[in-house]
Amino acid sequence: MTDATRLTILQTADLHGQLETHDEFYLEDGHPVYRRAGGVARM
Repeated sequence: MTDATRLTILQTADLHGQLETHDEFYLEDGHPVYRRAGGVARM
């Protein structure tokens, strides 16, 4: 008999290749604003 093996599956979804933070375009009160967004660390 062999020892049991544990397998952990980590699932991520909706990353869309944005692993690093980046400048994201927003409209605030009709004015263009760029803010840092995305990135695995922020999730």
